[in-house]
Amino acid sequence: MHEGTLDLAIAYTARSAPGLRVQLLCEEEMVLLSVEGRNGAGAGDYIHIDWGDDFHRQYQLHNVEAPMPVLSIAVGTLGLDYLIQCGGTGHFPTALAEPLIASGSARILAEERPYRLPIYGIR
Repeated sequence: MHEGTLDLAIAYTARSAPGLRVQLLCEEEMVLLSVEGRNGAGAGDYIHIDWGDDFHRQYQLHNVEAPMPVLSIAVGTLGLDYLIQCGGTGHFPTALAEPLIASGSARILAEERPYRLPIYGIR
């Protein structure tokens, strides 16, 4: 963006730099999605998706005693693909989870403190 090759970036983490404007665009509701794997495998395994620094801080703050996730993935869609193939649970934006819930292949687990994922515009 500093070189003028990009007009706008959309990000889950707001990183400010001289000459850039950061604006909160919206917040996306995150749900704890559960998919039962083949033959019931993996249904309780938590898959950690890197949704950015804000989500990571919230998760660590509210899950101090949670066991280490069985897998950590940096790309949400890859995490969702893994969940569909192998089963488990993970946090996903509602928009990604809705088709699986509607088809009956996944369900939302209740949480005491639901997460909201900020989405920023940077220009």
